[in-house]
Amino acid sequence: MVVVIFFLAIFLSPESVFAAASPDAIATRVIPNPDHLSPLSWYQANIKKQGSPQVLLVDGYEAIRDGRTVYVNAANIDLANNKFYTNIYLISFNQDVEQATQDIFGQLLSHWKFNTNVPAEQKDKIRQDTKRLADLAEIKSALNNYQKTHDGDFPSLAAGSYVAGKSLSVWPSWQATLAKELGITLPLDPVNKLGTCPQGYDATTCWDQKNKRFAGVPANSQAYIYTYNGVRSYNVCALMQSGYLTTLDQGACAGSAVGYKVACQDITWTYKVNRATVCSNQTITETSDCGNTRNTLYGTKTDTIWTPNVNPATVCSNQTITETGNCGGTRNILYGTKTDTIWTPNVNPATVCSNQTITETGNCGGTRNTLHGAKCCDTTWTPNVNPATVCSNLTVTETSNCGNTRNTLHGTKCCDTVWTPNTDPATVCSNLTVTETSNCGNTRNTLHGAKCCVTCAAANQPNCQASAPANSEAGSGACCDGKACYKCKTNYTWSGGVCAANTRTVYCTAKPPKTVWNTSALTLQIWSGSAWQPSNVSSYDNTAGVCKFKCLAGYGWISGSCVCLPSYELTFADGTKLVTDSLNVSFNYKTIGSGNIIIGGQSFNARTFSKTLDLGANAISMNSNNGMCDSCGTGCDGVYASITVSGGGSKVLTSRTQQTGGCAVATNYSNGYVDTRCCGNCCETHYRTTITAISLCP
Repeated sequence: MVVVIFFLAIFLSPESVFAAASPDAIATRVIPNPDHLSPLSWYQANIKKQGSPQVLLVDGYEAIRDGRTVYVNAANIDLANNKFYTNIYLISFNQDVEQATQDIFGQLLSHWKFNTNVPAEQKDKIRQDTKRLADLAEIKSALNNYQKTHDGDFPSLAAGSYVAGKSLSVWPSWQATLAKELGITLPLDPVNKLGTCPQGYDATTCWDQKNKRFAGVPANSQAYIYTYNGVRSYNVCALMQSGYLTTLDQGACAGSAVGYKVACQDITWTYKVNRATVCSNQTITETSDCGNTRNTLYGTKTDTIWTPNVNPATVCSNQTITETGNCGGTRNILYGTKTDTIWTPNVNPATVCSNQTITETGNCGGTRNTLHGAKCCDTTWTPNVNPATVCSNLTVTETSNCGNTRNTLHGTKCCDTVWTPNTDPATVCSNLTVTETSNCGNTRNTLHGAKCCVTCAAANQPNCQASAPANSEAGSGACCDGKACYKCKTNYTWSGGVCAANTRTVYCTAKPPKTVWNTSALTLQIWSGSAWQPSNVSSYDNTAGVCKFKCLAGYGWISGSCVCLPSYELTFADGTKLVTDSLNVSFNYKTIGSGNIIIGGQSFNARTFSKTLDLGANAISMNSNNGMCDSCGTGCDGVYASITVSGGGSKVLTSRTQQTGGCAVATNYSNGYVDTRCCGNCCETHYRTTITAISLCP
């Protein structure tokens, strides 16, 4: 009895309390669930003191149990209004209950039934739609959390899904892309299966991988669908089965099941009169298939005959005339035929510029703007010069159509008037320039930095000094602390704190041919301030000295050059030599007796003669073996033939020697150069010789 009474109480009242002889109590409560939350989500959102609830099913609906209380999310179908609701059904018992009460509680849970007012075949569909609504609530919660951290937007699915901006719970992108972006594991539809896909499309996804096309959602599909509508907008829905959830606002996608009407609906309306016979401003009574009536349909008959209320000839042409139709309607589309014949200016033309028109009003109230004013006004201004040739900071004089002038027009030529440093001059060394950019975008590098930087640092130079050292001049570079940059003058080197004169070893200038240096061809010079000293110009001087030269042997300094002196060498057959500086030699010959001597191819037979020989022929051939040998007495000794050269040198060619007892006769003309003839006691020696003169000049 306890179980029966308690069970009836649950379904007869939203809230009841079981009480019997037992001190235990079991109570229920029905709480609207307009957001269609799952039992766990509702529990987490509404119960302050939470435990560790367990998941279970009650009559096929999702439920959780936390200790003594069970929370069930079940649907409630309002057949009268064809509405689908979800409620949280709460059942609980008090603390320290008897075991019998706990057993009764368990039996109540196992026998608790919902939706007893709907056909059995509908109940599974209602359960699944309830689960779908709870899943959609969970998905929307995740999307709202995503929106808070993504500038109010939602996942765009620009990539990673078959179709950009869309994902179905049967597609890989549902978990791989959309769930990944939301940071959760998305729930799947309880059925999660598409209907029959067209041929050529994947049976699970209805996607044609080859042609990259989606066949669309076929009939009899159950799946969740997410669609990104653009910035800050999306739809998420399910393909519902029960037929009670049919609109997107209810969470139902297009294609959801529709049906199970519980009341007559006015779908077809009919009327018994011809609409064409009823004026369009009158309604026709319609009757529905449920027997209801309405008067919202108007006839289609229109006014075809229109009658003016006044004579059009009395109404100006800018005014309409009210006409009444044969159905009682009125219109104002017919204009009068009376026209304006008298036109009056609204203002005095003398006060209006000639390029402007004056409004005139006709006697019928019409207006026109054809009359021009009579006043000359400055309307057209012509520049006196081309603005493109004038800087934009200057004005151009313009002359108006009335001859007036003004200076308000600026030139269009960009001229550099304002220069702005690209960097702060205070950060740039004063020896460097700063790039400036003009108002026209041009650049220049004429401004020097204002920062003092020491750049005067040349090697072996005085560089930055408080005053100019001796033999110095201004150097290049910058100094600080009031010092100036100096460098040693040309041919001076900074050494030991002074600019010391440079020294150098240089070659003497070239000497003339046929000369030799007396001492050296190099000289050490020191800079005097204006020239290198001593001079390295070579000069002729037989005395010792640097850059001094003299002539080679056999040459003499004549008229600024070394000239070869006339000097010849005469070599005789016996090896003796004579040297002379004259081209001529003297030949003397005397003999005794008859005979001749051949000199240079000439035969001489005079007893005594002398001859000057020209050495220019370079050779003198003498054959003296033709001399006669006469008897000679005492005093026959002496030279009978000789050559004398300039400078006193001479060579004996023929001699006689007196020898007592005679001399041996010996004749030898083929070897040697001497032959001896004996004439009594007189021995005469003849020398065979060829004299060759050779110049000693190199």
